[in-house]
This record gives sequence, structure tokens and C-alpha cells, in this order.
Amino acid sequence: MSTTWRTRMIATAVAGSAVTTFLGASFGPVFSADPAARLETMAQNTTVITAVYLFRMLGALLAPAVVIAVLRLVPRRGAPAAAAGGALVLIGETAGVATTTIVAVQALVLAPSDDRLTAIAVAGRLDDSSLVTVTAVLYLSGLLLGNLLLGVGLWRARAVPRWAAAAIAAGLIVHIAAGDLPWTTVGGTTLLTVGLAALARQVWRTAARTATHPGHAVV
Repeated sequence: MSTTWRTRMIATAVAGSAVTTFLGASFGPVFSADPAARLETMAQNTTVITAVYLFRMLGALLAPAVVIAVLRLVPRRGAPAAAAGGALVLIGETAGVATTTIVAVQALVLAPSDDRLTAIAVAGRLDDSSLVTVTAVLYLSGLLLGNLLLGVGLWRARAVPRWAAAAIAAGLIVHIAAGDLPWTTVGGTTLLTVGLAALARQVWRTAARTATHPGHAVV
């Protein structure tokens, strides 16, 4: 496989990550901290939760392509921040697979259960689990700090337009800034999605330049 085609595959994967990021983080229901109320909400939204779960799993699979794209675009000037950010993103996405799966199990197994008392008790045990808490913290902090550092690396290297680097850096921060307010939840996700789309476009343009001028370096 030629370098140009590999680069275009990376660009396509980054574009896919932009789409799954938006769909996986913008439309899920808001869950109560109370296990009984949470399971009730889940029981009423199983289709949406299933779709969100699938989009988030696909997003986790595509995350390495985002990291590879950034690392190959960023020269020495932004490399330390980009490398640290990439590592944190991968840690966050790995923890996110576990966290999202726990939510899916509650929605698809516990919420429809006929044994309501047992289902609520199990959900409460999950809430009290130190392992679940640590995994959620790794998920959130890994993605927040990771995307921030990826954006910083892209900004310093001027590898993408600076507005795109800022969108990648700030997207998830805005996403959680005001809790469950729809305008910050969707707005922050939109910022990150636009930033990733710009990154995908830059990678694709690099592949196009390489196809035209084979002697040029590519991502």
C-alpha cells in the first residue's frame, strides 16, 4: 500500500472520529445519581443508549488514527505536548470503553429486569465501586487533558488552522463546563467535531500534495 493511500485512510478515520464524537456525546439522556431513577430513565431510552454505545465504541476504535495524524503532522516544536496528549487520549479512550460498557449493562440488562429490587441493588453497588470510580476518572481526565495537549501541540506547530487547534483543545472543556446544560453539552461536542474535521482535511490535503509531488514528506 502506498504512503498516499495510508495517509488517506488516516484522514478518513479521523473524519469518522469527528462524526462518532458528535453522535456519541450529543444525544444521550441525562441520568440521575439515584439508581432507581436512573434505571427508569434507561428503560425508557434503550434504543438511544444502544446507539450512543455503538458510536462511542467506534469512536474509541478510531481514536488511535487521530493520535497518529497529530503526531505525524506536528514537527519538533509541538511534539512533546502532542505525544503526552496522545498517550492520555488513548488511556482515556481505553477507560471509556469500560465506563461506557458499564452504563450499557445497566441500560440493557438491569433496567429491563423483572427483579427490580435486585437490579437497583446492583446499580447501587456499581455506584459505590472504587474500580468504577477510578475508571470514570481516568476516562474523563484522560480525554480532557489529552485533547487539550493535542490542541496545544497543533497550535504551537501551526499544523492546522489555529481555530481548529483551539477547538480540539477546548471542546471537551466546554462540553462539561456547565454540567448537563444542552447548549454546552452540544456546543462543546460541536467544537471538538469541527476541530477533528479540520484535522482530517489537513491530513487529506497532505496526501493530495504527496500524490502530486511524490518527493514531499507526508503524514
